[in-house]
Amino acid sequence: MYMTITDALTYVVGILDELWCWIHDDELQILLGEIRPVARRSADELVTQDPAAWSDWVEAVKKVSKDVEITREVTEDEAKKAIIELMKEYNTQGFALEKIIEHIEKQIQE
Repeated sequence: MYMTITDALTYVVGILDELWCWIHDDELQILLGEIRPVARRSADELVTQDPAAWSDWVEAVKKVSKDVEITREVTEDEAKKAIIELMKEYNTQGFALEKIIEHIEKQIQE
């Protein structure tokens, strides 16, 4: 199944929301606060709560999907891989997301 990169973000945020309900990780809650999709006032599209996080998301998607420039669509696995890439980047910026990354990587392998 293919989805737009906006829908892919909504998809992975849903996964992370479920995970947060289970583990109540503070770092994950902060990440969710930054990447949570919100509607733009001037258009029928979504952006992230933190506007800078949108470009971070797009860059993460580009790392895992070679066709994103042409189709702007990704698979569920690519969406999961992209959120891992984003979390790895945020991890280098001081977030402690190792447990979350490990959990999502296990989901991909299943």
